[in-house]
Amino acid sequence: MNDTLWSLGKGFFDIPIVYYVLTALVIVILLLWVPSKEWLKRMGSICILIPIGKLGRKLRPLAPNWVTILRFPVVWAGFITYLAGHAYTGFCIMVFGVALDKLDGNIASACGSKPTSFPDTWDELNHPGRTAMGAWLDPFIDKITVLPIAICFCVWGNLWAPFIGVMIGVELIGTLMRHPFNLGEGWQRQTSATWFGKIKFTLQYTTLLAYLPVDQGWVPPSPIPNVVLGLATVFSVLSAMSRIDFRGRLHWINTITDRLSMVFVRR
Repeated sequence: MNDTLWSLGKGFFDIPIVYYVLTALVIVILLLWVPSKEWLKRMGSICILIPIGKLGRKLRPLAPNWVTILRFPVVWAGFITYLAGHAYTGFCIMVFGVALDKLDGNIASACGSKPTSFPDTWDELNHPGRTAMGAWLDPFIDKITVLPIAICFCVWGNLWAPFIGVMIGVELIGTLMRHPFNLGEGWQRQTSATWFGKIKFTLQYTTLLAYLPVDQGWVPPSPIPNVVLGLATVFSVLSAMSRIDFRGRLHWINTITDRLSMVFVRR
């Protein structure tokens, strides 16, 4: 009996998708649960400063903006590792990079500061709390991290091109409306991240992570990645619409997006 159970258990854990899911859960739990705001306050490591030569400048490596920027090379290092034939290792690195998205916000919130803008870019980059830079830097890093990878999987695999095309167009418009481009500034309602944008970001990365086991043949071909991609496209459109100030007869669009966004606001 024991030998039978051992054989079944061993066979179960020989399935790559099991390792895949368990690793994702462990990494996400560690980065989303352990670095809570309260834990970060007690740790105090957000106050670490590193002097830079004789310039009188100091680097705060755990400042929210640096953590945001770090997400890009980490995710891409995972993607390149994946393409190099080390699928499992590449996947682990990508999940780690994705989970970093929560860490920067927790660090900023732990400092209890309101969004701040600085005349000096370096000081703003190293500020431990919320900054005006962080408001546009975070969504920009999201775009240059996830969209090129999604395009690659669309060209090489089975992600549906129309969804990718719509998403690219919407994200391009959203980027041009934000700092430093500020095109159509008179039509902007807000430039910081919205609940639609946060859900869109989650769905975009979920699309990529759901596609990897299909791409590797760990699971049979499935429509799930494209279903998630379709939902990401819908929220991408809603995110863009929620930031535009529609006027006149089109003002009803703002009313609808405002009511929809209330569904996702934490009580």
